[in-house]
Amino acid sequence: MTAASATGERAADIDLGAPHLDAAPARPLVSVLVPVYRTGLDHLGELIRSVRAQRDPDWELLLVDDCSHRPELTALLRRAADRDSRIRIDALPENRGIVGASNHALSMARGEFVALLDHDDLLEPDAVRHCREAVERTPDADVLYTDEAIIDPDGVRQGVFAKPVFSPERLRRQNFTLHLSVYRRRLLEEIGGFRAGFDGSQDYDLVLRASEVARAVVAIPYSLYRWRILPTSVSHAAGNQYVFDSAVRAVQEHLDRTDVPARVVQVDVTGRYRIDREIPTGTTVSVVVLADGRATPYGVEVAPVVELVAALVTEVGARLADATVLLGLPGRPGAVAVPPEAVEAALRRRVRRWPAFGRVLPVADLDRAAGPLNDVLTSAAGTTVLLATDAVVPPGAADAGWLAPMLGLVTDRGIGAVGPRLVDDLGRVCAAGLTVSGGEVRRIGRGSSVEDPGPFGGLLLTREVTALPMELLLLDRAGVLRAGGLWPGAPTSGSLLDLAVKLDSVGLAAVVCAESVITSSIPPDQRRELSAPVATTDLGDRWGAVFAADRFWRDR
Repeated sequence: MTAASATGERAADIDLGAPHLDAAPARPLVSVLVPVYRTGLDHLGELIRSVRAQRDPDWELLLVDDCSHRPELTALLRRAADRDSRIRIDALPENRGIVGASNHALSMARGEFVALLDHDDLLEPDAVRHCREAVERTPDADVLYTDEAIIDPDGVRQGVFAKPVFSPERLRRQNFTLHLSVYRRRLLEEIGGFRAGFDGSQDYDLVLRASEVARAVVAIPYSLYRWRILPTSVSHAAGNQYVFDSAVRAVQEHLDRTDVPARVVQVDVTGRYRIDREIPTGTTVSVVVLADGRATPYGVEVAPVVELVAALVTEVGARLADATVLLGLPGRPGAVAVPPEAVEAALRRRVRRWPAFGRVLPVADLDRAAGPLNDVLTSAAGTTVLLATDAVVPPGAADAGWLAPMLGLVTDRGIGAVGPRLVDDLGRVCAAGLTVSGGEVRRIGRGSSVEDPGPFGGLLLTREVTALPMELLLLDRAGVLRAGGLWPGAPTSGSLLDLAVKLDSVGLAAVVCAESVITSSIPPDQRRELSAPVATTDLGDRWGAVFAADRFWRDR
């Protein structure tokens, strides 16, 4: 006895909406592909009603039964097709799995675009309309995706995934585009549709391959899909390790095709992956430290900056090109300044070979040091520049290895700046990148537990961000030059925010590296931040549109 007959569920009892027998468009805008396998009739009926409820009628719904052997399911599909000429059905003579059924649905499609809908999920009424408007705004769009709501078996909303703009690094670690995904049909046909051997992660493999050749990948910032999580869902069912194995292979082959020398590792069973990149031969590092030159109340104290420089130089090792300390000498009444000579002498004693590659440069005020810092960055000898402030606790032996993942990222041709996750000594997040929205700069994840994954795993993912905190970051020196260097007219922190935007404008991303964790010692209220909201500074005049709404972090 089937589950449907046991509960008295019959095809004739399922509400599919009023009849609509007008002729279907010969070439609809969107073909909605639904592979069906032993779906509960009530959920399938809801799906069909959600498609038929589209306010834009320019669609067709293709339902392919993957040999379910359920007469009541067949009856429901036939009744749906009889009720609406835009619904077409077919049944496979043998079970081909989700890849085979999806490819069969794709072969039936007549639409310019195809949308992927799982057999127990729902579309919002404006899904097709928003797709049409997005394509009208971006005619080159080949791949589109939307925000999604998570619902329980009864349809009760559990949360909404507000997604970033297309983020290649995040996509390599999480299939965040999943629902609703829309593709130009011609593109899918060119890349061969869904690939056999990737069942369970066939959509991940598909978006990776499509993104490699798409002219434009467009995010639609509306929740247009309701993803129903059931105990039988592939992503949550027992014995689904094959799903993650397929995902690892999909990402690995994507990296191989795009000439990224790296290895993929599954992190956990939530669908997160780590990318271990190789560091190119010839990569060198210039170390630059911004240190406050004020003495402690008990006299001159130079150990913190000396220990920080020593720790950074040790981590860089044989890749070290040169090192510079920009020593701030604030002139506030009563402040006792540490003489640069004292710092220089201490570094000579503590850091082997310091005279051969190191120097100490006094600056009047670290908060207004963008000009001197720009001179140091643009003249540095390294292919990369490791910039740190004395807010960073000197990493010890237990922290070894934090630099390698960052170096692997910053040497990528599409990345210009990389920062670690910053934490405090109580296990709380100080920052996992910066977000700028409404003219306000905020630290992502501030105050969260270091184990907290954040919204949809975002705090534990290596991903693109709008900007990075200045406590510690790694810069591609050629990228800095290409972007025009720092803007001396802004505060030091503001000039680095400005640099992140300029890097983005020349095609170089800022990325927070979740695998690298660094401790920040200065309390949040004492950290150097922008002295005024971005919207009220010259930065707001330069980049107002960029700072109006963050593209990469949408948590509110």
